[in-house]
Amino acid sequence: MPSEGVLTRPLSRFRAVAPAEMSVAPAPSGELIGNGGCTLLGGEVWNLGYRLSADHHGNGYATELASAAVERAHAVDPARPVIAYLVEHNRASAE
Repeated sequence: MPSEGVLTRPLSRFRAVAPAEMSVAPAPSGELIGNGGCTLLGGEVWNLGYRLSADHHGNGYATELASAAVERAHAVDPARPVIAYLVEHNRASAE
């Protein structure tokens, strides 16, 4: 199954560095609506990234996920800075 490789590869790469990859599945439905976390970029900085289903934007899920991911990354290596690349049209993530 092609999608399984897409999901497994990044997750296994990340777990080798830090346990901060997360899924977003709000209660009570438990529906998987996104994922994200911090990965080590170039061996020098934590790179924060996430994806959420568009119909769930604006509910604070990205903020909650980002906060938890940064906290976990700092627990692993607090000296490394955290960065994030933003898609130009995604103004909400920049705020």
